[in-house]
Amino acid sequence: MTGLRPALEGWVPPLIVVGGPTATGKTGFALDAAVALQGAGIPAAIVNADAMQLYRGMEIGTAKTPVDERREVPHLLFDELEVTARASVAAYQQRARSEIERLQSAGVVPFLVGGSGLYLESVIHDLHFPGSDPDIRAQVIRELDEHGPEPLLSELAGRAPAEAERLRGGDPRRLIRSIEVLRLTGEPARSALPERPRPWRPYTLIVIDFDDRALLAQRIRGRAEQMWASGLAGETDRLLDRGLRGSPTASKAIGYAQAMEFLDGTMTASEAVDQISRATVKLTKRQRTWFRRYPDATRLDGASLSPDSGRALAATIIADHVVWRIHGGAGPSAAAQGTAGTSTPFSALFHPGSRGTAGTGDRTAPDGPGPGPGAISPHSAASEADPDDEARPDGQGTESRMDP
Repeated sequence: MTGLRPALEGWVPPLIVVGGPTATGKTGFALDAAVALQGAGIPAAIVNADAMQLYRGMEIGTAKTPVDERREVPHLLFDELEVTARASVAAYQQRARSEIERLQSAGVVPFLVGGSGLYLESVIHDLHFPGSDPDIRAQVIRELDEHGPEPLLSELAGRAPAEAERLRGGDPRRLIRSIEVLRLTGEPARSALPERPRPWRPYTLIVIDFDDRALLAQRIRGRAEQMWASGLAGETDRLLDRGLRGSPTASKAIGYAQAMEFLDGTMTASEAVDQISRATVKLTKRQRTWFRRYPDATRLDGASLSPDSGRALAATIIADHVVWRIHGGAGPSAAAQGTAGTSTPFSALFHPGSRGTAGTGDRTAPDGPGPGPGAISPHSAASEADPDDEARPDGQGTESRMDP
């Protein structure tokens, strides 16, 4: 592998998407694969798909890979926003696609990595998000403050009764956004996202989870303890000086919300760690539901991952490039073939819908049946996840929440 020095001109690098619940080893897996590729002369880069890792200064609580541990692999779309900023999936979609296009045109393999389901979905499928009007939004906020939610819910019920009922008693930000979109476009927010969006371009989706849920819970608990020991409270204190408390999104991230309560004296350190762990486990259940909706995804057990797992993926990409070279660069590479919008495998090792020991080629039956009648497709799930085009505020430091 290390002796290969391919000429990349004209080769279409594959888009590799690595998703799944938090704390399952996605970043390490992608980084191992990227390093192996670079050792073979094929450049690679990590593109962030974690809503909370967009924020500058949120390092410990988001488990962001330190710069000195990135192993000379470019990391893009990290540290893009101040903690006071509102994270927008529409803005993220534009930035991520622009970076991926730039990388692929330069012969660089992009790894889109993260657990923010709607963020990943916005990139790989042709989702369109309604715009925003600050004047309309300000008016809706005033109405909510003066009259409460009932008049707004009644207005929404006139066009989307099920959506109004779903938002009753929920996050007022989502109600504000739904009314804003309704007044701006004349259509309810949920209908602004198509149920079956067109694909953007071919990709390979790898979903990493733990078959042993108890083992993942233990891992999450250990990580919460490590974050606290590494100075999460101190990091949060510094971010408070930069406006964290007033942030519409970052202030509610799992880890930072609990650290603020600790700093306020309303929660002990032990209670904060317990709450971080419990909230993160709850988050993984929602993420698991989201990523279960991709029947063509390759599914790997995070407990079995090792550096060899990433190198195995790299080997399939290298083989794809070698095949392209053997054919004299004629026609698209395997990375560019297949039905756009479905997860395209590179070899039997990473077979769509399979679950096995990563890096060994062992495969078992797919992990359960695909979506049945009445199941939410990943596309309709994106519509239901959040009518707002901003990051969900209660996302774990490493991934934002997406309701199925």
